[in-house]
Amino acid sequence: MSENIKPNTYEGKQVIINSDRLVFNARNDAILLYSNEQIGFSTNGNFHFNTSNLPENKFIINAPNIYLGLNREGLPYSPAVKGHELGVYLGGTGGLLETLEQMIDVITGQLTFISPSPYGPVTSPNVKNEAKFSKVLDRISDLKKEVNNFKSNITKVA
Repeated sequence: MSENIKPNTYEGKQVIINSDRLVFNARNDAILLYSNEQIGFSTNGNFHFNTSNLPENKFIINAPNIYLGLNREGLPYSPAVKGHELGVYLGGTGGLLETLEQMIDVITGQLTFISPSPYGPVTSPNVKNEAKFSKVLDRISDLKKEVNNFKSNITKVA
C-alpha cells in the first residue's frame, strides 16, 4: 500500500499538479475517482461534502466497516446505535418500558404475601404469583436477547 509513501519518495510513474487553486467541474455528468489501493484526502482546514436540499439527494458511504473518529488506541470499537430499532425496543408495544410498567403493576396491584399473623415471621411470596411473574420475566429475557439487534454491525463511533 502507498499510504505512507510521500510524493517525493515514491518510485514509479506519478502525476503531480501543484497550483494555488484547482477546480474540477463536470458540467453535464459526474467526476469519478478510481484507485487500486486507496484515495487519501488531507487538509489543514475544513473538509466538506455538499448536496442540494432536494429530498432525493443522498450521501452514501458503502463499506463493510465505517469508523467515525479516532481514539487513543486507534480505531473506535463502540458500535453505533440504530435509532429506530432502539426506539421500538425501549418504547414500542411490548418494549422495555411497557414491560417494566407491567412488572410494576404486578408488584403493586397483584402480588400478595402470606403471613400467619400481622407481626409474624418474614413472609414469602404466594406460589400463585409465579404465573403472573413468569410472563413478564420471559419478556424481559426476550428483550435482553434483542439488545444486539439495534447495534450497527458496520458503523463504529468514538
